[in-house]
Amino acid sequence: MIFGSEANKKLQPPKCPSNGTAARTRRLFKTQRAVKTFPASGCNTQRLNQTNPAFMTLTYRRLTPTDAVAYRALMLEAYDRHPDAFTSDVKERETLPGEWWENRLDNSNASTEAVFAAVEDNKLLGVAGLSVETRNKARHKSTLFGMYVPQAHRNRGIGYQLMCSVLEHARSRPELLVVQLTVTQGNAAAQGLYERMGFVTFGVEPLAVAVGSRFVSKVHMWKDLRE
Repeated sequence: MIFGSEANKKLQPPKCPSNGTAARTRRLFKTQRAVKTFPASGCNTQRLNQTNPAFMTLTYRRLTPTDAVAYRALMLEAYDRHPDAFTSDVKERETLPGEWWENRLDNSNASTEAVFAAVEDNKLLGVAGLSVETRNKARHKSTLFGMYVPQAHRNRGIGYQLMCSVLEHARSRPELLVVQLTVTQGNAAAQGLYERMGFVTFGVEPLAVAVGSRFVSKVHMWKDLRE
């Protein structure tokens, strides 16, 4: 996986013939350079951090109950600004006590949820969580929840590295075989990221979420952790 100036050196435009195909070739080359590709499995975050200064001030860690106030503020922002993307409603969540948010960030061995964050200067720039099934017949499954990166901090690879953190945590639990998620139909950027991380669509749920007087559908995706 190559990023930044190193990638530009590796990928040079082909010599164009002196005819009408030259302009088309240049346009194709620009398109190729604009597309970022990531490994379908495994995350090379070290190289990503080393080659682009935009990543170097960020750290990624699992949140703890002491982060509850900051986490609550970021998620309420997410529910308020992007109602199509979340089943949870801002009015429902803002009435929950602080203890609820602290419990969600419980990082003990007994916890069935884990939330990871991108942190810069003690500020949360993005979050993503994983919830593990507790029922006997479904303990091999887990679900991604609360994936959010504010608009001001996008295009820095934060979503990618948050997914790396979530998948690394999932693989650290030997009982887990599956990670599932839903993404709002039409959210091409988010669905594209999940596909690059190895998730596969297995269905679309119509009328999944009511947003005011309208409904949005959800694309259901899954990833086999054995691959």
